[in-house]
Amino acid sequence: MRMTLKISFVTVLLFAVLCGVASGQSSARWLAAADGDLVATSLTVPLGLKAATVPHEPASFSWVIDSDKALDLRSAPLSSESREYWVEVTAGDLAGGVPIFTDGGGALVRINPAPGEKALEPIDPVVLTLADPAGKVWSGGTGMELIADAGKLRAAGAPFVEGTAAFRIRGDLGAGTFTLRAENLAGAGRYVLQVLDRASDIALRLTSLQADYLHGQKLRLEATLVGETSSKVRFEGFVTSPAGRAWPVVFQRLDGGAFGAELTLDALEIPAPGLWQANVAAHAMRKGDVALMRSARIPFQVAVPSARFDGSVALSDGLALRLGVDVVAASRYEVRGVLFGTGADGQLVPAAVAHGAAWLEPGLGGLELRFDRSEVEASGLRAPFEVRDLRLVDQGTMGLLHRQARGLALSE
Repeated sequence: MRMTLKISFVTVLLFAVLCGVASGQSSARWLAAADGDLVATSLTVPLGLKAATVPHEPASFSWVIDSDKALDLRSAPLSSESREYWVEVTAGDLAGGVPIFTDGGGALVRINPAPGEKALEPIDPVVLTLADPAGKVWSGGTGMELIADAGKLRAAGAPFVEGTAAFRIRGDLGAGTFTLRAENLAGAGRYVLQVLDRASDIALRLTSLQADYLHGQKLRLEATLVGETSSKVRFEGFVTSPAGRAWPVVFQRLDGGAFGAELTLDALEIPAPGLWQANVAAHAMRKGDVALMRSARIPFQVAVPSARFDGSVALSDGLALRLGVDVVAASRYEVRGVLFGTGADGQLVPAAVAHGAAWLEPGLGGLELRFDRSEVEASGLRAPFEVRDLRLVDQGTMGLLHRQARGLALSE
């Protein structure tokens, strides 16, 4: 069963604020959501819904923090910068010769069985032949340095995939397009070839404008091949979910030279452990041929919005807040926030952190966020207060359902 509610969160907040003003009873009000905040505009029942194994008992706790310590609560973009690339090749590809694209000397090369190919024997680098950009063929490891087969890497505790072998192309062979061959490999197995072009100044910079998303929102990616201006550049990529689904992403040139791609995220799947991931490859084309490749990936989180704040808020007992929550899937939900208080100079500074959690059934419910007023005032801070970095979390899935940099203003 899938349920979607189309009531705007902003509309609900406006209604709640107007009611508070009219009655004159509320000394707490919601602040407007800003760019970069994570706010659900509708609710959706997740697929594969099961009784959460988290506790049902409510909990609430808070603690004061150092008001002299600056806190940056802004949502920062995710970014990855890569001077390497990876491709999947078959035993047949290796027999015919696989190109290795380098821009700097002494590139590191790793090769290992692809996921799901555990039965394959690791490749010993000394059985490989390497043709340099001038066409000279090097065999028996003569074109390589720092050769390490799977056994050596395992003995050294190297953090690579099981069965990985590695070598460095000899620095005096220069840079350009090499050709790697491996003959007499058994079967039609698949391998992952990784090339780290560490001496190059050319890097693929991949950025996601957010670290957390909700089902139905648009993932926005930006990609730039930094340091490469003389070639035609092509980007391609795909996004994978924890359940193993995949979607292609298409890049278009943006103002300023970067390339961008968008994908509407569909998180309705049977829950599986892990994060979502954006995988992007850049190809620099010279004279119509690929001359350089780079790969980058970014992990991110996508949650199904099974609950959201309904826009109501009540303040009692000094600094105890009750926030209304609209729920479509039973689970244990948690609210978190950082209280800022006014110092002697009139500036808002960090005062305390509070968390509150409770099991909520479908319908309208509420969560409590309690700050200890005596401890806050003992630190010398007074009203007005603000609750910042306000979050709503589904503890059953650990999905982030709401994040607002400036959430509530407390005027008392």
